[in-house]
Amino acid sequence: MKLGFQFAHLRMGSSLGETSIEGVRRYLIAHGTVQKVMFRQTCIRKALMLRGPVKAEAGVSHLRCGATNDSRDRTRVDITLDGPEHLCDEFVAWVGSGELLNSWGARVDRVDIVDTGHDIGRHQVTTENVHTRRWDPNVEFYF
Repeated sequence: MKLGFQFAHLRMGSSLGETSIEGVRRYLIAHGTVQKVMFRQTCIRKALMLRGPVKAEAGVSHLRCGATNDSRDRTRVDITLDGPEHLCDEFVAWVGSGELLNSWGARVDRVDIVDTGHDIGRHQVTTENVHTRRWDPNVEFYF
């Protein structure tokens, strides 16, 4: 059974297209079964898949992502995206699909797009540090 899914734009306007050095920046709050289910790693791996191999080319921006568990709310993870608008849009559509995102049961029931959040480097897990962390290898990602 597919869960109903909703996007909540907490303030229309800049949160959907705030300019960053890399293109656009999006701050998301994912609500659902998102902690203790490899959700952060799943998000970062999806972002890495979307951006493809990074090439050092002048003027080319690449998707960057960061994710942090909320210590007070176990049904919440904060996410920051930085990169080309079409890749950010594709990520938001995937994470907010309401479908299972991995074999551990990660699923987002609601995504809030908000005006502020963490810089990428301040997140617990990022596209830059995901390879330095020890993860359980027994998870299948549903991309």
